[in-house]
Amino acid sequence: TASGEKATVSGGEGNTASGGWTVASGGRENEAGANYATVSGGYENTTDSTYSAISGGYSNNITGASSNSFVGGGNNNTVSDSEESVITGGKEGAVEEGSNLSVVCGGQGNKVYGASTHSVVSGGFENFIFDDSTHSVISGGYENYIDDSVYSTVSGGELCFISASPHSVLSGGKSNSISSEYGTVSGGVNNVISGSSSFSAIVGGGGELLYGSGVSSGAVFVPPETGLEGNYVDKSACSFIGGGASS
Repeated sequence: TASGEKATVSGGEGNTASGGWTVASGGRENEAGANYATVSGGYENTTDSTYSAISGGYSNNITGASSNSFVGGGNNNTVSDSEESVITGGKEGAVEEGSNLSVVCGGQGNKVYGASTHSVVSGGFENFIFDDSTHSVISGGYENYIDDSVYSTVSGGELCFISASPHSVLSGGKSNSISSEYGTVSGGVNNVISGSSSFSAIVGGGGELLYGSGVSSGAVFVPPETGLEGNYVDKSACSFIGGGASS
């Protein structure tokens, strides 16, 4: 049904173009509900944001103040209240809460939210950038987080975290964390930079956790308890650990 002014439904089944100058060109049960919006195909895709577009996939949504945004495909992806943002594909991805000019490239359950503008999650599983972490990047991996940290990067790995640490880099590994500005952890396991340890680096190494988890609880960073066989820099600015364990 084409009910908007100069709207077009050119094919498919059960498609709706209710905004002005909108296009629903194929697929099934898709809706272009805002002025100048387009849904090209797929199933149950909806946009109610001006100048936005969904190319295909299943149950993808662009909603709220998300003008000039785009979803390429995949399923259950959402751009909400984030202008000029993009989800290229994947599953259950999201760009939300004023994270303008941000991108989720694919993977599953990856999200940019909390006004984290100009940020990117390239892939992987359940990687999050949130709480004003502008200009930050997670390239991939599993359950990695950047929280309240501008211009920061997690390249990959598993359960790695940067929290309240602007301009920090965590290259990979497992259960590594930075909670001090300008920190660098290149890899390894259970390596931690915390406290007033700005401009510090751990190149690698580490060990097994004996006590504590060294991960986050909800959205709050929880540093590991004592007793870990990893490398740990705490309240020591401009420090360096090249590798090994329990340094």
